[in-house]
Amino acid sequence: MWAIADNYWLHKYQEWLKRSEEKSSKLDRFIGECEMKYFGYDEDGYTDKTIDRIFKSILEILECR
Repeated sequence: MWAIADNYWLHKYQEWLKRSEEKSSKLDRFIGECEMKYFGYDEDGYTDKTIDRIFKSILEILECR
C-alpha cells in the first residue's frame, strides 16, 4: 500500500512542478517582452527590480482606465 501511495504522490508532485515551471516560464517571457518592447532596460539587467517596475507600470496603466 505504501508503494502505491508513494507512486501516486510522486506523479502528482511531478505534475504540479511541471505546471508551476510552465507558468513561471510564461510569466518570464511576458516580462522580458514588456521590457524589450515597452518599458526599456534597467542598468543592471533583468532583475527583481525590473519585474517590480514593469508590474507597477502595468498597474498604473490599468488604474487609469
